[in-house]
Amino acid sequence: MILEPSLECATPKRIRSLQDARLRSQQIRFAQVPAYRPLLRSPRDWSALRQSTLINGEAYGKSHSAFLKLSREGLAYVDITSGTTGPPKMRFVTDQDDAIDKRLLARSFCAFGIRKSDRVLFVDVGDLNLFAIGSKALSDLGNDRSVFHAVRLPFAKSFQEAFRVFNPDVLFTIPSVLMRGFDALREHLQGRSRLRSIIYTGEHLQDKIRHYLWKSHRVEVFSLYSSIELGFIGAECEQHDGDHLWADALLPHIAGATKVRQKVFKREANVLRGIFGATQLLHEGSPAFMYQTGDVVYFTDAPCACGRTLPRLKFLSRSKDIFSVYSSKLSFSQFHNIVYPNDEEDTTNLLQIVVTENKAGVLLTLILPVESLYSVEQRAAVIRCRLESDPSLAFLVEHGLLRFRLSFRPATFFVSRKVNTVEDRRIR
Repeated sequence: MILEPSLECATPKRIRSLQDARLRSQQIRFAQVPAYRPLLRSPRDWSALRQSTLINGEAYGKSHSAFLKLSREGLAYVDITSGTTGPPKMRFVTDQDDAIDKRLLARSFCAFGIRKSDRVLFVDVGDLNLFAIGSKALSDLGNDRSVFHAVRLPFAKSFQEAFRVFNPDVLFTIPSVLMRGFDALREHLQGRSRLRSIIYTGEHLQDKIRHYLWKSHRVEVFSLYSSIELGFIGAECEQHDGDHLWADALLPHIAGATKVRQKVFKREANVLRGIFGATQLLHEGSPAFMYQTGDVVYFTDAPCACGRTLPRLKFLSRSKDIFSVYSSKLSFSQFHNIVYPNDEEDTTNLLQIVVTENKAGVLLTLILPVESLYSVEQRAAVIRCRLESDPSLAFLVEHGLLRFRLSFRPATFFVSRKVNTVEDRRIR
């Protein structure tokens, strides 16, 4: 279902015209934020996707006092990040912002194929913000069958309780939370489950988890692309060919864009690769201007088979999830695939990498959960063998430049809402 076809299926010319008009009206607001003024002084081609300079999280975080002045008269609430995967940030939300977020989330729910009769279960670590806006968006679509479950220790038992009591058609959560209860989810799916789809946001979910859920249990997985700074950015439709960007509400930027030659989307299309950023065109309280998310993405403005003409992106990696060891580029996903080659056999796929360095070389500490179908000793031996024999790491290992340490922690270590994937503690 397409909620607003006049916008979601609009011609690129109409979307660009709408973006230009909304940007002009928003510039007065941007000019009141000191961090934005240097970028406003020079003329820009706003339709250009290649941008050399984007605002980072630090500059955004230092603008809280300016944002508070902008939102003072119509402030509805303040959204605060946990700071687990980055420095804590606040977003001042006005009544208009809340209405915009609700509309964009309702669009997203339609893209996911949620029905009026669906039982929707929101699961998070005590954070009600997403459920609050989500339940209102569902209500606008005629669905009043949503509940919130605050997951707690022990995670498996907490998930079992939620599934037993509510037995949802749709599960809405974040990947770090989902993976802590993955064994309970698998057990539920093997029983009398009515679960049809899972929606995730806030983090990236490994593709092999998505494939496993569909192949083994016919559960579709959908991405809701969002951030505290930009709100609801886009949503994946039932074609599963990238997230549709809500380009009438934000202007996308691709920093360091390069053309991609291989086929990324199902249909042949012009594709760019770079770091995604965006400018909000409608929000009032904490309007993000040329904000860099740090996400490396594939981007295309080609129409989707679903009928939507808005641009799309596919997440590739977090820029912070890529680190160098003596000029060799290594990534979190690379190690995740080594540690968890068969997700259907593992209880959870949580992983954190800590990078340190001394005279002996670089040490990677891989922090893993104790809970598993296998003993710690057995897992440690198998994982160490995989790491030391992996072709992409062989040169560094054989020359003594890279060492590994495995640290198994109880579930309480991963109690934070999100798990910071890579911590590089080397002195720069």
